[in-house]
Amino acid sequence: TAFMWQWTFDYPNGVQVSAAKGGEIVIPVGRKVRFNVNSIDVVHSLWIPAFRMKIDAVPGRTTYMTVHPTELGAYTEDQSYRVQCAELCGLDHSKMWLPVRVVTQAEYEAWLASLATGGK
Repeated sequence: TAFMWQWTFDYPNGVQVSAAKGGEIVIPVGRKVRFNVNSIDVVHSLWIPAFRMKIDAVPGRTTYMTVHPTELGAYTEDQSYRVQCAELCGLDHSKMWLPVRVVTQAEYEAWLASLATGGK
């Protein structure tokens, strides 16, 4: 979900990630991941340069894109591993980003479990 000026990401187990919470997007390698994208205020655009994917976040409508990462990667090694707004949406548009990390299935499950129990 996009809103001025941040993203929140809700995982299937109820975990929510956002920049305000110091979060990052973590997804497993070798699995298809679907992003259901929406906005609660103005048009935004979810862009992940590493996956060469971009889709608009439109108020009142849910759009989606599916990614299938085939290799491990992280923002700390390659800055194209990030979620960023690609639609000029106002004053703090440039702050609307989060790092992305593609990890093994075991690392992904451990990360989700740590967040569900209050970890970071």
